[in-house]
Amino acid sequence: MLTKKQRNQILGDIGMVAWRPRQVSCLVLLSNRQSNPIVLEGMIKVLDLLPEKILRVIVKNLEPEVVASKIKTWQPDFILQLTMDLPQIDSDKVVQTYSPDHLAASPKDKAQAYKQLLELKELLANDGP
Repeated sequence: MLTKKQRNQILGDIGMVAWRPRQVSCLVLLSNRQSNPIVLEGMIKVLDLLPEKILRVIVKNLEPEVVASKIKTWQPDFILQLTMDLPQIDSDKVVQTYSPDHLAASPKDKAQAYKQLLELKELLANDGP
């Protein structure tokens, strides 16, 4: 029986991948500790994107280098990093702000997060067709 790595190598050799997300405008990076869906949905609504243009990724106990390298292979237009648990991904197309859980617990930071979301919305609008 083939290992997952061996299977992916064989598929890669013939130009296929086992799984690759669709091209997305915004990848939303979350920590596995975040669980406030109401605040998250509100944050995503600010971006004013169709649901199929957003990919949510939940990081569970991975090294930052692994996360960054995987995301680079997916090539999202922009990344909204809603976690301070990981170092910011080194890219000029990343906006890092507070997590939904942090905002639910610390409403004083909502204005700053909203401002960052509006900046990302503008970047997304300027990057589109």
